[in-house]
Amino acid sequence: NSIDERLLATSEGRRALTEMDPLAMSLIYFPHHLRSPQTNNKITFADLHVFFIEYGKTWAIAPTKPRERRDLIIAPRESAKSTWCFILRPIWSAAHLHDQFIAAFSDSGGQAQMHLASFKRELDTNELLRYDFPELCAPAKRGTGVTEDDSKKLYKAQSGFVFAAGGVDTGVLGLKAGHVRPTRLLLDDIEPGESQYSVYQCGQRLTTVT
Repeated sequence: NSIDERLLATSEGRRALTEMDPLAMSLIYFPHHLRSPQTNNKITFADLHVFFIEYGKTWAIAPTKPRERRDLIIAPRESAKSTWCFILRPIWSAAHLHDQFIAAFSDSGGQAQMHLASFKRELDTNELLRYDFPELCAPAKRGTGVTEDDSKKLYKAQSGFVFAAGGVDTGVLGLKAGHVRPTRLLLDDIEPGESQYSVYQCGQRLTTVT
């Protein structure tokens, strides 16, 4: 589809173009994540990436009932799962407040916190993103001027968006930021290696996740 290129020249135009389109968001703000030496530094899309883009659009539509959307994505390593699922789509969703509170979990808290660190690195270093979405890229502050929540485990933006990260066995029942509960849960590598994982532990982990 063709677009009016004049929209790309203004902050308002770029926000309008990307509000419902994670692909446009990725091309405009994150082309550095879409190319690599493996693609000869060209922007290319595998079928899996097209799926991530199309599936990502559903994030803009709020669920209407409990347990309505539970999706499992299995793909080879080095196929950009983490890039799409923990950087590109979450930042798009956060920038336009399709989600107000994302919580990410892995087997270890440190792994989940790495995803949050990658997310925050874009907020800190991406000049165009900072220009167009300043309230997302700046941490919230208390009335005294002190930063409210900006740590390895939790980030709260001036826009009100929140990103929390922790180990999957962390006690999270009742997890809230102010009056807001998570609007999206992201799980990544939530099981340890087979040598460290019994059938009993598998059942316990499934209960935790459910």
